Amino acid sequence: MSPNSTQRFGDSTAEAGAIAVTHANEVTLLITAATSYRTFDDVSGDPESIMKAQLDSATGKSFVQLRADHLADYQALFRRVTLDLGRSEAMLRPTDARIRQFADGKDPQLAALYYQCGRYLLISCSRPGGQPATLRGLWNESLNPPWQSKYTININTEMNYWPAEAGNLAECVEPLIGMVNDLMVTGGRTAHTIQAAATLGLDEDLRQQLAGARARLAPNQVGSAGQLQEWLEDWDLQAPEIRHRHVSHLYGLYPGRDITLSKGETHRWNGR
Repeated sequence: MSPNSTQRFGDSTAEAGAIAVTHANEVTLLITAATSYRTFDDVSGDPESIMKAQLDSATGKSFVQLRADHLADYQALFRRVTLDLGRSEAMLRPTDARIRQFADGKDPQLAALYYQCGRYLLISCSRPGGQPATLRGLWNESLNPPWQSKYTININTEMNYWPAEAGNLAECVEPLIGMVNDLMVTGGRTAHTIQAAATLGLDEDLRQQLAGARARLAPNQVGSAGQLQEWLEDWDLQAPEIRHRHVSHLYGLYPGRDITLSKGETHRWNGR
């Protein structure tokens, strides 16, 4: 990470890991960050040169110019979509109060605001040339963040990108497509190994090991409330956060084909 600061009038000193500014009426602090990451199999990048180039580019601009550049870049994407679900007096309340009272059903504009908030977050953390959004988006302030600030690709990654193309943010999906292509390198090798080994009669021990691991994947199961279980055990309705639900287990219905609505095949709910 590389910091830089400018101020109007006054003096500044940088020493012992700190920047001190005195007798100034305005300070602009520029911070850049980079790593050696290039691709999943190449970490030979030079973060210092990247940070220096970023600072050099920004240092010659005033705060007003930097903000104008940011708004122009951001609004070009954000303003592609408007959503009007109606308005009410609830719009005049503080946001935290609106959230607490949303169940009353008299604040449709909060739903529209929430939709646009999702678009705003994706615009801010997933752009071409970068990495896809994690559970914490792009920025994470903690050394031990919730769920390790990882991708959790069984559902959360997908949920991050649900509003992307429907929200006219196709460019924001590019980092995700890049990551999927990276995963195909090793994932494709594993899938090919099972099929090739069976076809050619090679690596029988490895094939059996991989096939056995696949066979241990939990099947679709119907819970006590008639729901398709999210978890292996039937505790969906006893979850500490009853409204914190995922939908990854619905993959078997769509876009997968493990679950069908045809009456003649309802037994497949308990199969694979």
